[in-house]
Amino acid sequence: MEKKVYFTEEELEHFKTLILQKLAKAKESVVFLEGGSQSDDNGTNDTHTPLSLVEEQNDTLNKEEKNSLLLRTKNLIKNLENSLVRIEKKTYGIDFETGGLMSKEFLNAIPYATTSVIKR
Repeated sequence: MEKKVYFTEEELEHFKTLILQKLAKAKESVVFLEGGSQSDDNGTNDTHTPLSLVEEQNDTLNKEEKNSLLLRTKNLIKNLENSLVRIEKKTYGIDFETGGLMSKEFLNAIPYATTSVIKR
């Protein structure tokens, strides 16, 4: 039996739908994160009592965590968009390391994957 090298049109359509759903959710997350990261007063509103050191540190950590999440989400969007390009080129699912076809189960879990090889 010959080993499968490419996904069928139906399989590619399944992955395209999955990727578009994940892309929409990721873009919603970016809008939420970017919208919530801006303050109305840009730190110039002096009508509030100063935050305690612990509260200031907590606020800084929250901003750092939000920025980190925003960067990871933007990277996910880029990877998902690249996956859509590979679907259009009919090269989606081909492992960049081995040249073989990655499993559908693996790609359902990580649809933007370019390899299933784990490097140590």
